Amino acid sequence: MAELLKELIDAIQEVRDRANNHPQYFSEGHHAEWRTRIGLIDPVLHALGWDVSDPTLVEIEPQTKSGRPDYALLGSNRKAVIYLEAKNLSVSKPPTDQILNYVVSENMNNPLKIGYCAWTNGNEWEVYDVFNQNSVMELSLKKEDSSKCALKFLGLWRRSLQDGGFDQAVAPLVEVRVEAAREPTAQTQTVSGATTDGTVGIRIGEPGWVELDGDYPTTGHPPPNAIRLPGDEEPKAIRAWTQVPMEVAMWLHKKSLLTREDCRFKVTQQRYLLSPDGKHATGTAFHSPRSLGDTGIWMEASYNPNNLIAYTCALLERFGQDPSQVHLKLS
Repeated sequence: MAELLKELIDAIQEVRDRANNHPQYFSEGHHAEWRTRIGLIDPVLHALGWDVSDPTLVEIEPQTKSGRPDYALLGSNRKAVIYLEAKNLSVSKPPTDQILNYVVSENMNNPLKIGYCAWTNGNEWEVYDVFNQNSVMELSLKKEDSSKCALKFLGLWRRSLQDGGFDQAVAPLVEVRVEAAREPTAQTQTVSGATTDGTVGIRIGEPGWVELDGDYPTTGHPPPNAIRLPGDEEPKAIRAWTQVPMEVAMWLHKKSLLTREDCRFKVTQQRYLLSPDGKHATGTAFHSPRSLGDTGIWMEASYNPNNLIAYTCALLERFGQDPSQVHLKLS
């Protein structure tokens, strides 16, 4: 996750500088839209896992019943999960009707419904929920901090979007930190079991163990079989990705950091990870509720594994805890 965010932030900063330094190049002339696509849009898509040169991932200008959107981002079944319309840098009015028509025409008599459409001019990006008819993501590369743009962009990450769902991280909850790789300390290099301060540690390189905020496969891969939380002498056995945020939330509750009265944790504009009543901000019930023991707190488990891990890291950071101190034993 940290590596992805660094690559994404680097791409955002590069695109922002390019647009600021060459505004006329991307705004004027017959080829301005193509220049915008190649110079400002494609680099961001690539950082999100969408290699626009790979027809198994992205279809360029696919034919629909009402015209040709500029991009179709393809899901795991090689079917479009979102249409993206590109405009040149000078265009500021969203072509909402145009992109909606692409989706609506394709959804007629099609069991594999496309739920989202989007547009961008290389600076402004917006994602629109077709079924609920509302915007689920808006950002401006020029006006917003790179780290917060990166968090919003995670909803468009290929591994997140490939199942057709869009879950956007909410910028105010998390500050993305691009840090140099942590150097192993002498303590963690030499100790297996109890550390010199009396806590239980994990030796660097111990087979199978990874830091929660590390880079490892999630969606489409087996869940870890154990989680180790700071201060716990023994790891806890787990069998599903959903148990990772559940165990972390119960650990935070045990430390009196997370309470039922203050447990609402928003992860998208309208959706919670945790709430005391098992309902989202809209009042709709959790699709896949999980009870956190006797805490009185409910968790929404319907997110994909990648987002569950990202939200768990965000939850820890909200309460001042370091996600790198939580470890998973991969299967």
